Amino acid sequence: MSGTEYDPPVDEPPGKDGTQAPNPPGTPPVPEWGPGENPPGTNPPIPTPDTATTPIPGSIPGVVVGETPPVPPEPPAEPPVNVDVPHVSQTGVTLTCTMGNWDGEPTAYSYVWYLDGAEVSGGEPDYITTPEDWGKAATCVVTATNAAGSTTAPPSNEVTITE
Repeated sequence: MSGTEYDPPVDEPPGKDGTQAPNPPGTPPVPEWGPGENPPGTNPPIPTPDTATTPIPGSIPGVVVGETPPVPPEPPAEPPVNVDVPHVSQTGVTLTCTMGNWDGEPTAYSYVWYLDGAEVSGGEPDYITTPEDWGKAATCVVTATNAAGSTTAPPSNEVTITE
């Protein structure tokens, strides 16, 4: 053997090039197994867990150790307080009532419509007029609600319904 050449051993083990070494004459062939394959009767390889999706035993999902969990906001101590009275306007056949402005973090609003002082509808900020409504005075009343309760605002401005 010269200093620049490499003479591999005659019975070189498998693995360098992915194939088995040649069998000596008269012996049965050795089967070749692909990467990640095991010969029959042997245990399969132990899979490597995906640490991003596999929980650690004894851990609480979604909790990061050393991180302070967010504190839920305190519910309002009092019902909403009306700051600006709701306002009614008419565009075509549609009356629209604003919610007004409120303190106390309202989470819901309800609307009640009145024509000439009589309740006609509730629940929605818009009211679609009909020819029978023309000439009547329309107002709306808004109630705001939060976790502490509900407050009703004073009636809105009055609008005379036109065609």
